[in-house]
Amino acid sequence: MVYNPRKEGNYIVKIKVPHGNLSIFDSKNNKQEAEVTCKEKDQQDCTLFMKKNLKETSLNYYMIVPSDKENIMLKSGTVEAANPQSLIIDEKRELIFSKLDGKIELSFIICPNANDKSKCKKNAFKLSYNYFISAWGGDQPSGVYIFRPDHTTQEGSIPFWHPNSISFLKGKILSELRVNLSSFFLADLSEFHASRWGKAEKIK
Repeated sequence: MVYNPRKEGNYIVKIKVPHGNLSIFDSKNNKQEAEVTCKEKDQQDCTLFMKKNLKETSLNYYMIVPSDKENIMLKSGTVEAANPQSLIIDEKRELIFSKLDGKIELSFIICPNANDKSKCKKNAFKLSYNYFISAWGGDQPSGVYIFRPDHTTQEGSIPFWHPNSISFLKGKILSELRVNLSSFFLADLSEFHASRWGKAEKIK
């Protein structure tokens, strides 16, 4: 059962499901397009995603059943340093990413006109994880709301972790970039395909 407390609109529905091949149907027994992704550390922690138009303050019923034939699980691919990968978000947006010198390089390409690639804009940036050592002593200690780095890091931050591996998932509904920094720290960068679609947290 999916409840929409907001206005009518297009939303990404997220449902926790068990690992395995699944099919999903609505209350009229119509098969629904969906994708499933599981956490790398816990393959039993899986989430199903689907795009739906939900009426205002409505209850929507879906039936999820095991399937011997259908596999809606997204497969993971690995990013190599010398082999940049691309995620096509929609006809106007594309994300290119690679790993170089311990940093993740990303280029976000936006095309105002999908038919005219000459007007596309490329925004390149790098993703790294750094930290500052907190200052000790004095009347005002460093804390969550007050930034007072130790003198050893005043000239710059210290690398937190270098990415051990980068993997990605490509789907029609969901694309996800996974950055594995250690055995217990995994960062996910997710993007849902389609402009002006919503989810529990509003889509960019």
